[in-house]
Amino acid sequence: MTKIQDSQMPSCFIEVIKEQISIFKLGASHQDLNKIPEDKDKFLLHMQPDKPVRWFKISKVICVFVDMKGSTQLTIQKEVNDVAKAYQLFTNTAIKLFNAFNAPYIDIKGDGVFALFNSDQPHRALASAVTFKTFCHLEFASRFRDTGTDCHIGIDQHDVLVRALGLRGDANNNEVWAGKPVNMASKLAGLAVDNQILASERFFKNFKDDLALKSCGCKQGSPTPEKVDLWKPVDVSNKDFLDFNTAYKLLPNWCSKHGKDTCNALLKLDENN
Repeated sequence: MTKIQDSQMPSCFIEVIKEQISIFKLGASHQDLNKIPEDKDKFLLHMQPDKPVRWFKISKVICVFVDMKGSTQLTIQKEVNDVAKAYQLFTNTAIKLFNAFNAPYIDIKGDGVFALFNSDQPHRALASAVTFKTFCHLEFASRFRDTGTDCHIGIDQHDVLVRALGLRGDANNNEVWAGKPVNMASKLAGLAVDNQILASERFFKNFKDDLALKSCGCKQGSPTPEKVDLWKPVDVSNKDFLDFNTAYKLLPNWCSKHGKDTCNALLKLDENN
């Protein structure tokens, strides 16, 4: 029995609530997966009212979350057509770039876009983040410098539960990713400042190769080139909304001289896994 009284709302809405409560009482089950499946029709099952809810559990999914910084000031200071152009440039470029990096899943959340990568794609995920970061710094932010608009980027990795919920039909399904990666990556993006990537320590632990850890060392014209650490630890133990104590920030964009080669080399590291 629902606790909602017949006099509280129209019966058609009460029936919707009752149906969902009945599904809740049936319980839930899940199937373990190692990767995000390529067969979306099999993967994103429709809800069936007469059966327990079935989810998929995927191990160590990586989330790259890019969020537009200063979007509020942008909408205040710019005409509506300029705002639309900004959102188009930011959002569509993120989606297209993540797709070019073969991210298995891409979605929009508020002012941001997130891409999910499998556990064996950490270097691909990093390369996609640096690529979008370089675009934001050199192309996007320069067009809206007067409003302070730029981007935040956060990266996390953890297990997820996923299922398509909502109405039947391709236009109405909403995939729910229950777990930490999207939420934590979004929160890390909110903490990121000064054109930086902020990554959780559990994602950072993927990197053992200097390609991901050290600069190319060219310093563009310096007589004494030297490779330096790309990442700096950040104490986040006072952030109650995070479940780890250390994050790592990365400031550089792709080097104008060696960026292409570094990006391709990073992608090959995952191919060798």
